[in-house]
Amino acid sequence: VNTCNTSILNSVDLDRFQKDSGLPCLPEMVFGNSFLTLHHLASDFKFSFNALDAIRRVGSWLSDSWPFSRVRIEAAEKWSQRKVPEGVLESPLGDFDWTFTTDYRGTVQAATNSTQSDLCVGQWTEERIDVERLKQPDPIVFYDDIVLFEDELHDNGVALLSVKIRVMPAYFLVLQRFFLRVDNV
Repeated sequence: VNTCNTSILNSVDLDRFQKDSGLPCLPEMVFGNSFLTLHHLASDFKFSFNALDAIRRVGSWLSDSWPFSRVRIEAAEKWSQRKVPEGVLESPLGDFDWTFTTDYRGTVQAATNSTQSDLCVGQWTEERIDVERLKQPDPIVFYDDIVLFEDELHDNGVALLSVKIRVMPAYFLVLQRFFLRVDNV
């Protein structure tokens, strides 16, 4: 287990990060050098969580058939009624998920002698987390909480992606959480 909590990116790193992300803009606070990596030494298999891969998945879940795919705040209706001066771009960001909602589930990296490295793809399963085992008073030998990015949505709410790890002698638990609050929807 390897974790790193760092400060937000400086402007130079943020510019590079934005180019690498493919998004027209980034969250206000990107902790681009923060990460959690689980490394199985015997197989050299790595499973990690990092801001760049998470941000690359922003908006990838959007669909015209999904009813919540376009969150609009109360003031958006007023904005859409305004007159746009001639020659001014109406939507410089194009079709963009301004809430930074991501379907990121972690990054899988195969052994170094393999070229297969990809984002983890989740599947529905009937298996459940053994909550009773988690309730046992096992000693926690390691804990960390890593924020990957945060944005205050221009004072219209909060978007926050974090990952927590709790290691006990016999097992570990990783919890990635995307928290989204949009005010005045």
